[in-house]
Amino acid sequence: MKKTLIILSLVITPAISYAAVGTFKDLIELFTGLLYSLIPLIISLALVYFLFGVAQFIMHAGDSVKREEGKTIMMWGIIALFVMVSIWGLVRVLQNTIFGGGGFGGGGFLF
Repeated sequence: MKKTLIILSLVITPAISYAAVGTFKDLIELFTGLLYSLIPLIISLALVYFLFGVAQFIMHAGDSVKREEGKTIMMWGIIALFVMVSIWGLVRVLQNTIFGGGGFGGGGFLF
């Protein structure tokens, strides 16, 4: 365990020191780049969760308890998708407001 921790710290230390930010704009670019790379993954997971609820709702049409579980999963999947896309939009609006029109070339997903 100790050996693994030492090796991991030796590997990560150059990456952390290379990613050091100099200005506030660099920090925001780093944060938005990370955010833009994670958003499609998180939205995909929420969509899969919603589709799992749809499948459970359809496959267990005769069992009312399983149908209710499917409805609950679908509802939470839709809420999760709505919240994630809304936050994504708010981050984009704040980014355009603070730093002007084009923003940063984050992940390029849908922009």
